[in-house]
Amino acid sequence: MIFDGAWDGKPWKLLAVAVFSSAMLAACVSDDSSGKQEAPLIADGEYVPVRPESPPGWPAIQWPADNAFTPAKAILGRRLFAETRLSRDGTVSCMWCHDDARAYSDKHSIGLSRGVRQQFTLRNAPTLTNVAFGKRFFFEGDVSTLEEQALRPLYASGEMDMTGSEIEAMLAADSAYPRLFRQAFGDAPITMAHLTQALATYERTLISAHSPYDRWAGGDTGALSASAKRGAAVFFGKGGCAACHAPP
Repeated sequence: MIFDGAWDGKPWKLLAVAVFSSAMLAACVSDDSSGKQEAPLIADGEYVPVRPESPPGWPAIQWPADNAFTPAKAILGRRLFAETRLSRDGTVSCMWCHDDARAYSDKHSIGLSRGVRQQFTLRNAPTLTNVAFGKRFFFEGDVSTLEEQALRPLYASGEMDMTGSEIEAMLAADSAYPRLFRQAFGDAPITMAHLTQALATYERTLISAHSPYDRWAGGDTGALSASAKRGAAVFFGKGGCAACHAPP
């Protein structure tokens, strides 16, 4: 899916075209042991994610061999992304620092993100928009997959401060998550590996290709204001910003 134009904080509006199958929207999964039908995969009004494609001229999205896209994984990842129970005090989710109303960037105005117990972290969380095209993650660049990146904040004492066993137990005891994991991963047990695969799958769908900058980079000279063009000259020139913040 591709975000189109100005961000209004409601990606489901922009992604209505992603509801590609009414059958998928109402899909039920049979419980072989009881013959009963499980509840629909998603609620009314939610979009069904589709496998994102790279915009023309962009590099291909590299999907891991062991984590191919499925709508069920993306739906589960979206739920987990907003789940505050993944944090020690129940206040912090992935979306807490990667706010969908701000193009998945940090909503904290002071420059540093906040974790559990309102602790300041050492960093300002970057946007996740177009993170599918990233090759190295964290400021140190020491992680090469989104699956591994998704794991660290969950365990970090200043961010979400949980353990894998605690998270797995919470999800297994929940009324909805076992069904969502089963629809995404079959009858395999709920594991941190599956959790991070679902989160990474969702994050790889967060693609924006039609912003004013994208149009300007594509040859529309009028898409950016004069001041924005001056800023771009510094960003890609003497400022050196693009060394770490490079477009796809």
